[in-house]
Amino acid sequence: MPKKKEKYRRLRAFCAAFTLTFCLLLLGLGFLVADYNTRQMGFGNGSLRLDISTQEGRLMLNLFGRERAVAVSDEVQDWAGRLWALTPPAWRAEVWLFQSEREAAPLLLDWAGVDAGGDDTGE
Repeated sequence: MPKKKEKYRRLRAFCAAFTLTFCLLLLGLGFLVADYNTRQMGFGNGSLRLDISTQEGRLMLNLFGRERAVAVSDEVQDWAGRLWALTPPAWRAEVWLFQSEREAAPLLLDWAGVDAGGDDTGE
């Protein structure tokens, strides 16, 4: 009995890969939308769940509204400096960009006349 030749083998492989990729993208988009909506319902538009800042050798933690100050030892500061030096330059640049955006945001909001604490309904 002669073996039947497969027709459109490459087209079927492409369609299967395309469908799988499209489904994974839709799944990821669904996770992002669900995460955004649950964060908005649970914490509001203006609040962060976790906020970390540094002041004079201490870490200031704000986790779900609970504020706490943690002292950082000299050994930890030394290791943090070494790890920072080993981080790839692109990652360091991203941190610096996000830090500058975070520092500039209140000034920009004040300049624009937007109340950063409340919701902006336009009234």
